[in-house]
Amino acid sequence: MGALANSSAHADTQDAGGADTKEDIPPPFPGFSFGAGTSGAGPSFQGTSTMSNDEVLARMLSSMDVFDTRLTGMESMITDRFQSLEITQGSIDSHLDTLQG
Repeated sequence: MGALANSSAHADTQDAGGADTKEDIPPPFPGFSFGAGTSGAGPSFQGTSTMSNDEVLARMLSSMDVFDTRLTGMESMITDRFQSLEITQGSIDSHLDTLQG
């Protein structure tokens, strides 16, 4: 009964900032590789970066904004799903009361 509405809500969330959109992902930072250093963990610097600190900060903030947008979309989808379940449960309880009453 509510499966079509839920699947369309999921598709809307995917379009609005879900994991399927690739245009929101900024390019990786030049001069860095992750996990390839001598310590075996974390980023390791390789070569000279031409990016200023302001450019690095701007890219990091942009990535955080993309993450926040996606997280907000997931929270909204979860909230919608729980509200749908509560409405369904209320409807079932009402029908049971009618049948038993």
